Amino acid sequence: MEHVTSQNLIAVDGGGTRCRIVLIHKGQRHQLNVGSANVYSDFDGALRTIRNGLQSVAHLVGLSFDQIAHYPVHLGLAGVLDVEIGQRVSQSLAFTNATVTDDRITTLAGALGHSDGCVAGIGTGSFFARQCGQKSKLIGGYGLQLGDDASGAWLGVKLLQYCLLVLDGFYPRSPLSDRVWDEFSNAPKRMISFAKVATASQFGAFSPRIFAAAQGGDKTGLALVQMGAKSITSACTALGRTQDEPLVLMGGVGPHYTPFLPSEISAQCIDPKGSALDGAIYLATQHALAQAKDGTSNEL
Repeated sequence: MEHVTSQNLIAVDGGGTRCRIVLIHKGQRHQLNVGSANVYSDFDGALRTIRNGLQSVAHLVGLSFDQIAHYPVHLGLAGVLDVEIGQRVSQSLAFTNATVTDDRITTLAGALGHSDGCVAGIGTGSFFARQCGQKSKLIGGYGLQLGDDASGAWLGVKLLQYCLLVLDGFYPRSPLSDRVWDEFSNAPKRMISFAKVATASQFGAFSPRIFAAAQGGDKTGLALVQMGAKSITSACTALGRTQDEPLVLMGGVGPHYTPFLPSEISAQCIDPKGSALDGAIYLATQHALAQAKDGTSNEL
């Protein structure tokens, strides 16, 4: 996704693992990567990370934070669950020209630009979205305890559940289930103890071998991946996706589902136009262009 603008602007893509900040000043792009920025799990820490990052990137071009605080800015941040949190972010950073959304919006914009289509953002967690005209719809993204269907962490949880059901005689053994049981010394107590304290990332670590097993025809792997693929098709239906609309599978897990989806859906799968950071830049650019049209300047 190419971004050509002479406007001064700022774009922020903040997630639970890292935050990426782009400052475009006098047509030149300057980028800085900093730490975690989830405003729900750690509001003060996220704001501190973002402010320090903005100060650092401003210093790269000889400016202070106060000098860039009036630039058009779009922040796409993990944990922006409602408008109120977004307003708190903008006010806390003292921006005069900011739009704030959760990172699903910037991922959608990065993947599709101004085109219509659906996005399945599937990594350790997951969400699903559709863009049609000027309207967008988001579903999912509620975390592992209440959602994240088809995600890497979700697959890991389902794998351990499946292995317990194999033990109880509900499903047949397979090489994958046997290997997992070997890792837990064939002791249900060890598996249950692990699941009690495991993080989403630890559950997600099982997903590569699940897909590898599924591709090799393993019954356990196939069953789990097919469950995830069904969640994706159900999400597309819930979003109102039409038969000819493209689907972008994003994240570390999403693209691996392509061969397991119904052919009428997999045939419409396309690569993303860009990343969530590209989406933040795109939305910041649209904001800047709208201001330029209104005669509002953001030049120093």
